[in-house]
Formats: sequence, C-alpha cells, structure tokens
Amino acid sequence: MSRKIAVITGASQGLGLSMAKALIDNGYLVESWDLTEAPQIEGLSFQKVNVASESDVKSATDKVISTLGVPMALVCNAGITKDSLSHKMTTEQFDQVVDVNLKGTYLPCRYLGTAMRDANSALIKEGGDAVWRRILTVSSVAGLFGNVGQLNYSATKAGVVAMAKTLAKEWGRFNISVSSVAPGVMNTEMTQTIPQEVKQSFIDRTPLQRIGEPEELADFVAYLCSKKSAFLTGDVIAFSGGLLL
Repeated sequence: MSRKIAVITGASQGLGLSMAKALIDNGYLVESWDLTEAPQIEGLSFQKVNVASESDVKSATDKVISTLGVPMALVCNAGITKDSLSHKMTTEQFDQVVDVNLKGTYLPCRYLGTAMRDANSALIKEGGDAVWRRILTVSSVAGLFGNVGQLNYSATKAGVVAMAKTLAKEWGRFNISVSSVAPGVMNTEMTQTIPQEVKQSFIDRTPLQRIGEPEELADFVAYLCSKKSAFLTGDVIAFSGGLLL
C-alpha cells in the first residue's frame, strides 16, 4: 500500500516542522512548501515556494502531483506577523501579512484543493468511492477575539476560518473535510520574541497556566489528518489551554 501524501506550507521550521514530523510518524510522506529549505528528515521533501505567488503555487502543485500524486491532506500553516498598533500600521505592513497569511492560504487551496476535489469527482463519476481527504487552515486565537497590535494578523486569521467553512460547504460532497485550528500561545521562535510580561499576561488568563508545546499541537493536527476525525468539517477548534473561556 502506497503511503499517504500531505503538503504543509511553512513546514521547514517551528510549528509546521513539528506537524510534518507528527504526520510522518503517522504514515504520511510530507512535502514542505516554504522559502527556507527543510531539514533532512526521512519522509520529508521540500519545494521552495512563495505561497503568495500564484505562479509558484501552480508550478509546485503540478510537480507534487506528477512526482508523488494527489495529496490526502493539505495543511495551510505558513504565516507571518508585522505587528503595530492600528493607528501606526503602514499599508505595507497590512499588505504583507494579507499576502502571506490570507492569499497564501487561498492559493494552495485553489490549486491543490481543486486537484483533490477533481480526483474525487472523477472517482464518483466512475461509480467508485471518493478517497477521504483533509484540508486544514491554521488560524489563531487572535483571529477569534482580536489582539492589540495585530489588526492585520487577526483579520487574516479570521479570514482563514471563513475560508475553511466555505470550502467545507462546497467540497463536502466530494468527501473532503475542511476545518480550521486556532492555536493559543505556543512555545515557538515567534513567541520567544514576545516580551515576558506580555507572555505572562496570556499565561495568567489561561486555565492551564502555561503556553503550549509545538509537539502537542502537532499530534492534534496528525489526529485531524487521520480518518478518526473524518466526520469533523467546517469547524474551528481552539487549541489554547482554555484561553478563550
């Protein structure tokens, strides 16, 4: 039996790399689409892709399908921050975050997701059973309740939730489940730059009284990319230690 294929955007480091390792442990071959080369890990391949570039995404889609096949899972994880209070935020800061976080989720869904849809549509027309497939958009608790200094980031992370809900409605009949996961504060390179007093304020508001570890989120994403979660679609799951309570 051939191994399952997954594409994860932004999987060369941080949360994305942890997700890739967890999916590999669960029987996937994973391809990272990133601007930074992925580490040499068995089961992990790499394409240099700017997810905000339509030509890059289209070319990468054609290559992964021709070399590995149509993926069973797509995890849209790539994201950046350009934080500033709203009255000081520049149009450039806003546009950069929208391009990577929102457009950089749309384009992989547009090309890879459509390939997943078309493959299953062909199976259905032939009278067979469509292969179960999963698309995940990675949001943030900031996309659910906003966050001071992150107007651009919060808006894009709210947008990828709405994107997942729309795709779930459009593609459910093709046996493609689409959901969104919204992490809270996680122990990553990005959060290590947050001032300790700000980080502590989040911890104080979190019932579990700590931040999350990348491996914890990665194991949850691996579950969401398994058929054990096949009936879950159109939902946003906050993985936040109870921060939203």
